[in-house]
Amino acid sequence: MISARIIAAPDSFKETAPAIQIVHAICESASRLGIECDPTPMSDGGEGFAQTYVSALEEHGIFYSRHPVTVAGPAGKPVEAVYYTVDPGSTPRLAIMDCASATGLALVGGARCNDPLAATSRGVGELIMAAITAGIRQILIGLGGSACTDGGLGAVQVITEMYDPRSNPVGSLDGDPVGSLGDGTKAGAARDPATDVAGQANVDQGKDLSKDGNTVDGLTGRTTVVAAVNTGKKLGGVELIACYDVGTAFLDAARVFAPQKGATAEQVDILSQRLVDLAHYYKTDYGIDVNALAGGGAAGGLGGGLAALGARLVPGFDTIANAVRLQERMAGAILVITGEGRLDTTSFEGKVVGRIIRTAHDQDVPVAVIAGSVDHGLPGLEHSDVGWFSMEVPAKLLADRSAMMPSQMSANQTCQASVQVVSLVERYGSARALGDTLGCVKDATTSILTGHTC
Repeated sequence: MISARIIAAPDSFKETAPAIQIVHAICESASRLGIECDPTPMSDGGEGFAQTYVSALEEHGIFYSRHPVTVAGPAGKPVEAVYYTVDPGSTPRLAIMDCASATGLALVGGARCNDPLAATSRGVGELIMAAITAGIRQILIGLGGSACTDGGLGAVQVITEMYDPRSNPVGSLDGDPVGSLGDGTKAGAARDPATDVAGQANVDQGKDLSKDGNTVDGLTGRTTVVAAVNTGKKLGGVELIACYDVGTAFLDAARVFAPQKGATAEQVDILSQRLVDLAHYYKTDYGIDVNALAGGGAAGGLGGGLAALGARLVPGFDTIANAVRLQERMAGAILVITGEGRLDTTSFEGKVVGRIIRTAHDQDVPVAVIAGSVDHGLPGLEHSDVGWFSMEVPAKLLADRSAMMPSQMSANQTCQASVQVVSLVERYGSARALGDTLGCVKDATTSILTGHTC
């Protein structure tokens, strides 16, 4: 067998296996064939982002700690949420969390048991504040899997209440200079790979409050927190980075996501009007046009609410890709194997599979996709054998749309990529694909690699 190296870079297979388990299944099959496998679990900012992020770092020698916190769940009842800290030095300075840990749809038993009008993001604010109170200076939060469509109001209220400048309950966080991360590291300075998120593409949010937060009119009460989050005058230069998968606009959040959370058509209308009112509130009281931000509608508008407090909204895929130096790892690889639970058109709207295909295409590295199931209506998809497909990914799907809202998307007419696709359901049957997902992934990987190296 020739010496060769592949990259295993899948997303999670929702409700069947997390990304790290899929990675290990791929690498196990590769190892049996004498092929080196670079384990790189990926996420796009959706549910499971935090665990995937820290698992990816751990695979490359950077370790983390887990911190459980009791917060208010989406229905107001206490739940145990969690955040992780990465320890690149003697003091933890980076926290990673999922909004779903505090306000996930699974916490209320799914869409059927959810109350879309009452579901709140309050627990997310409590989770963020727990990390800040523990001395964290930089926070990554994945925006996916939430039960709420409250525009982030619950989280905003918690954070502003706890940081009322008149009470200043966490005065020990004061004192770091503007532009500092709270540990002496200046913005823009060289950073550890575990915390290298500052170099990512930053969505233009208009007014740069990190420089002139105090110039916003009416900085009283809640709005003082906007300046605090950005200037370090209260939060010690804490940097809040919210990671999204699809760049849905704030005002579209109810229409796009609320039906998945159990909302009726009438409830969608009610939630949409609430978002209109909230967008006006955030604009007048916080100076941020949340509807102009890609990802503002993520997690039912939580992205926009956190942006009003000064958070940067960034594509989740880029966050992990930069942390693990994905492009560097692809150099010299003979193949990238990626995958997810279902391959359809949304896979090319900022999600892992579409972004992996584009990144590999730019470096002339072949790609194979293992999917739980496949939408036969995908453009360029051709059936070749039972469960096997070839796909000429058209320009309109390959265009980089991760930092765009749907209304801004346009095709790059010069790009096209050829990929191999395996559907586990069609190849191995539904029962085995769901009951033995990892075994199916191993077998599919073996078939891909023996065909690829012949």
